[in-house]
Amino acid sequence: MAAARGHAPRRDVMWMPRLLLLAVAATTVAEVIVIAPSWSALLVVLTIGWMALPGVVLVRRALGARDPSGLAAWFIGPAIGFGFSVFGALLVWAGGLHNWMALAGGPLLTWLAAALAGRCGGLSLRLPAFDRRDLVAVAIVLLIVPLVTFAPYDHVREPVADGEAYRAYFTADFVWAMTVTAELAKGQVPPANPFIRGGALHYYWMAHFLSGALYRNVGPLGVTAEQVILLDGLGFGLAFVLFFYALTRMACANPAFAALGVAAGFLANSYEGFNRLWLSFRQGGAYSSMTTLNIDAVTRWFYQGMPVDGLQRMLLYQPHHLTGYALALAALWLVTFADDITEISVALWAGVLLGLGFLFSTFTAIIVGVALGPLFAIRLVAAKAWGATWRAAVLGAVPVAVAIAVSFALGYTDPAQGTLMQLGPNPVAFHAWPFMLLLSFGPLLFAGVVGLARVQWVKEYGGGAAALVVSALAFYFFVDVPDEQGVWVGWRSGHLLLISFSIIGAALLTRAWAMKTIRVPALAVALMALLPATATPAIDVYNAQDITNRRQGPGFPWTLIITPPEREALEWLRHNTRPTAVVQFEPHERGSTWWCYLTAFAERRMAAGLPGAMIPRRPYELATETVREGIFGASTARDAHLIAQEMQIDYLLIGPIERHFHRSTTLQLEKAPDLFTEVFRNATITILAVRR
Repeated sequence: MAAARGHAPRRDVMWMPRLLLLAVAATTVAEVIVIAPSWSALLVVLTIGWMALPGVVLVRRALGARDPSGLAAWFIGPAIGFGFSVFGALLVWAGGLHNWMALAGGPLLTWLAAALAGRCGGLSLRLPAFDRRDLVAVAIVLLIVPLVTFAPYDHVREPVADGEAYRAYFTADFVWAMTVTAELAKGQVPPANPFIRGGALHYYWMAHFLSGALYRNVGPLGVTAEQVILLDGLGFGLAFVLFFYALTRMACANPAFAALGVAAGFLANSYEGFNRLWLSFRQGGAYSSMTTLNIDAVTRWFYQGMPVDGLQRMLLYQPHHLTGYALALAALWLVTFADDITEISVALWAGVLLGLGFLFSTFTAIIVGVALGPLFAIRLVAAKAWGATWRAAVLGAVPVAVAIAVSFALGYTDPAQGTLMQLGPNPVAFHAWPFMLLLSFGPLLFAGVVGLARVQWVKEYGGGAAALVVSALAFYFFVDVPDEQGVWVGWRSGHLLLISFSIIGAALLTRAWAMKTIRVPALAVALMALLPATATPAIDVYNAQDITNRRQGPGFPWTLIITPPEREALEWLRHNTRPTAVVQFEPHERGSTWWCYLTAFAERRMAAGLPGAMIPRRPYELATETVREGIFGASTARDAHLIAQEMQIDYLLIGPIERHFHRSTTLQLEKAPDLFTEVFRNATITILAVRR
């Protein structure tokens, strides 16, 4: 009778998590329909699930009896599943299979890893006791994803009166994702560089591979590249939020404060918005200026300091990085919470996870790796496991070395261009650094500083978070990337600091709540600190969906419009030229607005472009100058033809910009049919084929 009475309430109270999870499911389905209202898109959704769900089995087998409820596997598994399954699909793809067999076969690697984990025994990992309260908390934090992404995703390629609108905080991240997706869909491994002739795409493109493989197979069914990228982003975002919550719970945060910590990381992470609102209030309340700001770059725009993007932007336009973040952080947390640090499986799994993370988000994995190595060594020394040190170093280093070798094989870097990291004090990071840190990290900075002062917690639960803070700050202040004006490192190190501070803060509040005398004041102070920090993500999300803003930003339009004549010309190129065709416009004058015009929307390569994501920039600048002076600035059509042939250009696109800046030359080109054959013309665009 007692047992029956004890079990009945548990069944009764399950209505809350079920209701919340149903709300998450309904909201997700609604967003999927908004993104891609067609039955063909269901294939994309099913493939995303097929990639993620085997990770649940893998983590379940690896944790064994340490996860009796199975909830830890569901929280951690999907993000890990993406990592293993997408890499498995890449192996099949590289073998020459570019159809659905590659996507269907990719998760076999995850199933193989799960089988090996089951045979070799589980990891002795310290886990919290996940229960019904975690389901409630997880359902709440999962709603963060549609809260942030629903309206911005809905306004990508949105039909408007004068064409189709694309809105992003710069549009740069999304059109870059379209470019890489289109190039990967062509099937070449490594993919060609679409911005310069004769080389591979020197970029960690594996994060976009699932989108490229899917687009190749669902594109003929009418699903657009934009829809594939957004659906993948939604899946990556949901998986990472689950994973982030699990990391926070493992660091000794209770379910309520773990949820608050995750929510703060995405929704209350910066005082930059409050800074602008306060100054606007003092100047008479010109709040409309908020719509013409890159609100999460106030530190750079107004104070010449280091910019740090909030985690909400990872959901908006950089979700492809989230799998790499999860894999690298999983390795760090494994080293942190392994009961027996000398186990062979700990070093091996940490190396595999970090290596995979390196392939998905290279710079992130490097920062995490710098934190993981010393932490592993400290734990081994503390355990007096002198004999296990070299064994752990080898077992952990071999998978990472293999990943580095794979990255070279995939063309991630160009050895001829030298190092992509410069060590030494970064002057941008040191400029007014206390104020910049306060603006960039808001209340999470205070939580991190106070939380790290709890030495005993750091020893027992916070070793990984503390090591990551030290490593990320070292990169923030003492590393630079060439040609990026000192700011690029702030984005990756900043994200990792936001994640660490959120976790540390959640554990700190959990401890404060356990002390009855200070629980109410501590929570009140925390909420008061968090409230003004919500301004930045709120303004950012609003701006990210505001396609009514047609004003000009600093060198780019806030909303990019593809007009009907432009779309007609771009579609003609996509359907009437071979996928490997080289199409060229005048890249210098088109600048930061149209740098992906051909590669993203026409899905065709260029002989010379100015991509924002490629370093070093000098080769692209030289090629661009050759096109500018040698073709569009040529004195005769024959001179232009000779340069076009030398650069192996197949087509020239002439639009209003080319006619405005190079009118006499474009007229000559259009009147030389023996050299340039007109193959397309509408009200604004002319396309000329370069005769051989």
